[in-house]
Amino acid sequence: PATTKKNGNDDFHKTMVMNKHSLGIFIDGETLRLALLSRRFKKITWIEGLSIDKFAEKPPSEIQKQISGLIQKNKATGCRSVLVIPWGDGVVRQIKLPAEAESNLVKVVEYQLAGLLPSDEASVAYDFFVSKNKADVKTIGVTIFVVLRSVLQRGLGVCRAFDLKLDRIIPSS
Repeated sequence: PATTKKNGNDDFHKTMVMNKHSLGIFIDGETLRLALLSRRFKKITWIEGLSIDKFAEKPPSEIQKQISGLIQKNKATGCRSVLVIPWGDGVVRQIKLPAEAESNLVKVVEYQLAGLLPSDEASVAYDFFVSKNKADVKTIGVTIFVVLRSVLQRGLGVCRAFDLKLDRIIPSS
């Protein structure tokens, strides 16, 4: 007789449900803002938000309980967490480089940043991504985001304090 793997199917379904949720984390001055989002195919839907004023003055256990409640209530355990850095807290530069630069891109970007950064390069963190234009195969576009380490460390510290495991850090749009 044929058997079904009910538990296996349930686990697969739970995994698929968990992976479609994301928790956005945004520190807005003294307010911690969380947004739980759902993604299905190419559509993103707002599920629920949580705003905690003067979060630094509250016990971490209280805030963790609120965050856990939001996640459990919406069956989003294991969701991806994304820290959003306020746009104004960083600098974004877009540059075009010859396609040959792609083979040594990290060094080329570091060289380009030397003119943008303060003398103390250790005080900033940066990341970049490459976009290729199919019509122009001779050049590549590079978008660079630079942020003060103090801003980044504050965000990471808040996430650690509330046991939020990050999958990604992005600038706000």
